[in-house]
Amino acid sequence: MENIRLNRVTEIQTYTTPTQWMHYPGVDNPADHLSRGVNANQLKGLDTRWRGPAWLTKGVESWPCDTGYTKQSPFEERKTPHPVLHIQTPAPLLDPSRYSSYWMLLHVTAWIFRFICNIRRAHRSSDELRASELTQARLHWIKTVQGECFWVQHDALQRNADLPRESKITRSNPFL
Repeated sequence: MENIRLNRVTEIQTYTTPTQWMHYPGVDNPADHLSRGVNANQLKGLDTRWRGPAWLTKGVESWPCDTGYTKQSPFEERKTPHPVLHIQTPAPLLDPSRYSSYWMLLHVTAWIFRFICNIRRAHRSSDELRASELTQARLHWIKTVQGECFWVQHDALQRNADLPRESKITRSNPFL
């Protein structure tokens, strides 16, 4: 993107001379409106934003004089940013309540993991589930339950902070 801008500037400089350039007063510059705190509702009503300044449609003699000195344009209005709270809740792989048994849940989870692995690699597995795949599925659900039930402790462990004193698992010396 930056390269395109440089090419356009180079092209403009190639086909023009600095004597053809004129100063464009900041108060008439539509690009300056947003940096000066104009909100969207005010922007809709600004003719300079949509049509350019009025003097631009008139003859060159009515254009502003380029004296090299311009009146002080209004200072750019700086607004303090508003904090945005973004909460990301991971979508569960499956709804465990839809399965009649723990073993059925593990098998379905293991088949989903195998499907994902088969998509990602050229060598595909189509035989019976292996013990390592069932173990991976079991560990997935253990981590999921731990993340849901002990999210405060998990967050503290990720930040290398002390666990809350009232935590039921502090005595177990948990780690990630």
